[in-house]
Order: sequence, then C-alpha cells, then structure tokens
Amino acid sequence: MKRITALTAAVSLLALFVLTSQAAAQGGQSLSADPPAVDGPGTHTFTLTGSGFSPGTLVFIVPCTVPGEQLTTAMSADEIAAAAGAITADDCVRSPIGTATAGGDGTFAVEVTHNVPANFAFGSGDIAATQSASVPILFIAEEPAADEPAAEEPAAEE
Repeated sequence: MKRITALTAAVSLLALFVLTSQAAAQGGQSLSADPPAVDGPGTHTFTLTGSGFSPGTLVFIVPCTVPGEQLTTAMSADEIAAAAGAITADDCVRSPIGTATAGGDGTFAVEVTHNVPANFAFGSGDIAATQSASVPILFIAEEPAADEPAAEEPAAEE
C-alpha cells in the first residue's frame, strides 16, 4: 500500500508539473485536484485549487470526459499531458457542479463531491470561457501481485 501511495504521489506531482506548465503556456490558468488519483469509479470528494485567474472572477467547475483510454498512475507524464491537452469545451457538461471566486491573487480553492466515472476530468472557467483550465483524475493502477508462497496442504491422515 505504501508503494502505491508513493507511486501515486510521484506520478501526480510529475503530472501536475506537466499539466500546470501546459496550462500556463495556454493562458496562465491552472487547476489541480487533491487527491489527483482515486482507486476507481465512485463518489469522491476533491479539493480543487486554481491559479492564474483574474481577481474577482467567478469560476465554474464542470465535469468533463477525457478522450481516449482511462488515465492511470502507471502512465507516463507525457501520455497524461497529451490526454489533458485533448480536452475541449465540447468534452465538458455545461452544468456547474461547483463555483468559486478568484481572490486578489487570482487563486481559488473549492471542495466538490462528485460521482467519478472512467475517463473523468474537472474543468474550470469563467462565464465567457476566456479563462479556463482542466485536470484529469487518474485511477490508481493496481500493483502487480507479489508471488505468494504456496499454502501448505494438510498431511493426509491414515
């Protein structure tokens, strides 16, 4: 379990760095999720943190679909970044599941609980869609089963 947690943290930090860099190149906005990965589909609570938004901007949080295969903690940062970069406004539902107002420094934090399906991402943006960012939610890759010693069979009674 510790190995999965460490792997998740390492991949998540690398993915966050790549995704934040990509978002910054597109307009300066970024979005991150805590936790960045979950064990699978189901209802989960996240703290979403955004930055680079204009102070005072009302930011809407929307659910999005990530095109392609399910992103996992076993994937490379390049694969995750490519999938995140493929998310468009058409991949997102137009009904907000949360809102936040960017503070004086352009940051916000909001907690949302959502039923996460496969290929899921959070999107964030202003009403005019001039400022936006997204973050995919990864599924934790299963750890390969360790070779377990064979169970001893009871001796046959005679």
